[in-house]
Amino acid sequence: MGTFGVFVRMKNDIAKSRSAPDRHRAKLRLRAGKRVSLTLQLDVSSGGLFSIGVLVSSILLSTAIVVRSAKTLPFAAADDEA
Repeated sequence: MGTFGVFVRMKNDIAKSRSAPDRHRAKLRLRAGKRVSLTLQLDVSSGGLFSIGVLVSSILLSTAIVVRSAKTLPFAAADDEA
């Protein structure tokens, strides 16, 4: 029986300086058993992190609008009858 572990380590220099860091770094290490392992590293700037947040929130908002409009349109009921 194998083991599965997830280790996440985030590094930033906020403790060393009073201002926000210019770069944000994260490292994700996945291991399943003895043979399978995966390591991911991410390095993103503050502006890039803001852009990612705006992109994700706009996708979620647009998805909610599409689902709501699909529920309220009259032709959606006509498709159910056929």
